[in-house]
Amino acid sequence: MTTRRQGRDGLLMTLVLGTIVASGCVAESDDTGEETTSEARQRSVVLLGNIFQNGTLVSFENITNITGIDMTKIVGLTACDPKALYAVEQNAGPTYALWFSNDSGQSWKKQTTAGKSKEIACDHAQLATLDASKNLWVAPLQANGVIGAWSQAPTSVKVDRIQGGDGSIYGVKVVASGKDVYVASAKSINAALDWGSPIANIGATQVTGTGLTRSGTDDWAIGNTLAWSRRAFALETNGTISTNPTLLDGQNLWTGMNTGSERYLTLTAAAPNILFGIQDRNGVKQINRIRIDETSCSDGVDNDRNGLTDGEDPACVQTVANTFCSTRSAGDYCADRFQPSTFLDQSNQNASLVHCSGGVATSITPGVCARNPNTSITNADSLPSLDSLTPADPPNTGRYCNVHWPDGSWGFNWTGSTPCTTLLNQKPNGKIVRAGLYSTNAANHVFAACNDGWVGPSGSAGVAPLQAVYNAVGKTTNACIFQVSAGALPLFDRMFIHELPLPRLANPFVHNRTAVPLAQFGNGDTGTGFVDRFGAKMGGPREPAYDNPLDEGRPLYAPANGVVITNGSRVRDVSQFGCGGTPNQGELYVKYSVGSSATYRESFVVYYAHVRKRLVVDGQTVKSGQILGYVGAGGCTGGFGHLHTGVFRLSNTNAHTAAAPELGYHMNFQANNDDTGTNTGGHNSIDPLGWANFSAFDPWAYTEWNTATSYGFTGIGAWSVNLFKAGKAFRYP
Repeated sequence: MTTRRQGRDGLLMTLVLGTIVASGCVAESDDTGEETTSEARQRSVVLLGNIFQNGTLVSFENITNITGIDMTKIVGLTACDPKALYAVEQNAGPTYALWFSNDSGQSWKKQTTAGKSKEIACDHAQLATLDASKNLWVAPLQANGVIGAWSQAPTSVKVDRIQGGDGSIYGVKVVASGKDVYVASAKSINAALDWGSPIANIGATQVTGTGLTRSGTDDWAIGNTLAWSRRAFALETNGTISTNPTLLDGQNLWTGMNTGSERYLTLTAAAPNILFGIQDRNGVKQINRIRIDETSCSDGVDNDRNGLTDGEDPACVQTVANTFCSTRSAGDYCADRFQPSTFLDQSNQNASLVHCSGGVATSITPGVCARNPNTSITNADSLPSLDSLTPADPPNTGRYCNVHWPDGSWGFNWTGSTPCTTLLNQKPNGKIVRAGLYSTNAANHVFAACNDGWVGPSGSAGVAPLQAVYNAVGKTTNACIFQVSAGALPLFDRMFIHELPLPRLANPFVHNRTAVPLAQFGNGDTGTGFVDRFGAKMGGPREPAYDNPLDEGRPLYAPANGVVITNGSRVRDVSQFGCGGTPNQGELYVKYSVGSSATYRESFVVYYAHVRKRLVVDGQTVKSGQILGYVGAGGCTGGFGHLHTGVFRLSNTNAHTAAAPELGYHMNFQANNDDTGTNTGGHNSIDPLGWANFSAFDPWAYTEWNTATSYGFTGIGAWSVNLFKAGKAFRYP
């Protein structure tokens, strides 16, 4: 027996009661599911045992400190994701109550919607149950785990049991030859949820699993991407578990999982390699989490079926690195020497640095790695700085600068390679309030706000708009701030591939904070409303981002060299926003910049939501084409896989105050839940495809309108910029 006591963080206590080795040897592994290490440490977990088998390590953990629910009455369990669970409580009558947990089964809250039976299943956007007559019912998921009203789903078959897991609902019907297994998919959320034809006949009482399918075949080749496993699990009558990684391919091939002494009453799949089960241990019901981790790290097989093979799998990185270091001298080596590729159209990911010492890997640091250019030295690779990874000024761009002095005077210059140096040399104690890049031969948008008024906006090619606005303002001591924005800065390559076919297009970017008068767009409408990037009238407020319809499991690529910001790779509970779908949403915030000089650099943060699996960590530098993660359907998705992409401009925005105009020069950005403060980027959303209506100003740059004068541009915001290189932008419309 081994006991690991409370560590420095004071949060985790693990008790190892026993370890069973079926084949292989004991090794430490990482959790390859959606739950992060920090999230796992927020729970108390008792490790019941580890069992090695067929290249996998299966861990059985008891969830302890369960509050808010009487486990003695729990008869059913289903997982929507590795954190969100629903349980069925059976009372006298019998009547059924439903409970919800958003911390992997530790804290529970009772729901107002009642249950219909012990049978319960969850997909990405709805809960399913059976009534006493074995009719299938579904209810939408809402904020804070709340369940909407039940509605009967038309089905061609009445099954005896249902279960769910990660996008699918499984049904089991008792027949003369055994038990038929049916599956219904979240892809059919807008149609009748029907079982279709059976996909297997087995002896198990219950089936749960992962994957999307209709009648046993994929609509899209999700199973061929790295992110999707299409794995099913079955609960046998004796409480043990069987698994089939090919069931959705039509192969009824099951193998038994060695569960040791653990026996389960019900089972649910939360992810391809994470299960939850209820068992009765010595007359006491408890919830177990069952984890399946990669352990064979050199066989070229995705043993744990989480979509990552060998060195791609976090559980294998240390093992593979140790093998590499065992034959190397001490020093630093790029990961491409021992890890396989996860790059788009590139030979290797090169996305971490390993330090070898004494024949083992003593540290592995994620980040873009560079080999030592001296080929005779093989142990002195390094992680270059973000500055060195930032692309130089794009072709046909110049630099501008705007400086304020303490006496209220100002300067504006766009000549030479260092206009800020020229201005700052004129007087002491000058402060840069704006500096960046403009196009020398294409569109620029310029606006000046001064203490005695404003001028603009002016939009034309080259230096003409800069000169025009400069000439128009008074040259007195009036502290003018010049907003200059190039119409395009070709920074981004493609973010994703394999879009769905027409007519499903990206949902448009429409700024929804404040309505703007539509007459300015030449459509004759004098009221206020919402417009897209072309000035077309929209029916109501939308979000300042694009929703790109992509199948789950599609890889998400970094469009440029960048860095994951603090708290930028995370799973966030979005139930407070009242949207349908599972409450836990995978998110990424990655900062991308262009410009060889930090003084004139233009910076943007791309926000990716509904990320199924995140392959990067906070502070990690990333390289253009690197896979950041995979498209999912968790969080506020409406139940279908898609990628939500928002872009925040951090350089030269209007988000500033008169007392601190430099705030809008190079803004900070916090990845938090607050979208109102100027320091969190709430008002600097831009359209990354640029403003395409040349008859009027970009409403994202100035979101308030002076109704007294019918113009004024008094709001705060940021100019939209077309950030994509030619032919690399996503399709809209």
